[in-house]
Amino acid sequence: MLEGKGRFLWRAFLILTLAAVVLAYLAPREETLGQSYKLLYLHLPLLYTSTLSLILCPALTLMGLRTKHLYNLGPPAALLGIAFGVGSLLAAELLAVYAWGGTTTSEPRFVASMLIYALFALYIPVYWVGRPGAAAFYALAATALSLYVYYAVVISAPAPFQLHPSGVVMPLAMRLPLLPATLASIALYARLFTALERYWR
Repeated sequence: MLEGKGRFLWRAFLILTLAAVVLAYLAPREETLGQSYKLLYLHLPLLYTSTLSLILCPALTLMGLRTKHLYNLGPPAALLGIAFGVGSLLAAELLAVYAWGGTTTSEPRFVASMLIYALFALYIPVYWVGRPGAAAFYALAATALSLYVYYAVVISAPAPFQLHPSGVVMPLAMRLPLLPATLASIALYARLFTALERYWR
């Protein structure tokens, strides 16, 4: 059953990735960023999947206080959330290099993301050494701190430079590849989650 599910997810990932690549190739050039903006088709889907995974982590941990199987899914959600998040940051760095000629390690979203991933990385040792209640409490605290960090660093104190300038407009033809790219990211996530689930079970 699991092997059949795994094959289906791999095939879905490959088909959706191929569709995203074709649509990205056909998408028109952006006036400000040129062709480099197409790295957003990698950056944004990974970011969306990472955010979803980090939301799942505390939810699964809390529900796991009653059902141990769900509790054991917290670490895979945290690990994959961090991994996909780091992947999105690397794609953002490539975009910055090709579009602006430099990196964005001091850009507010980059700093906030690194702090958030560090918070969820600490969830793993808490899970290992702490009791279920401690892991659930930390997962909730990490989520609350993440929201505060994002608000304090990105929303309340915006920097003059952002990776995605407000003047960059993406019409429908440029947004279309995001759909299969995001679905491909989710399919890859689900396949990796299934593999990690066996380890943490």
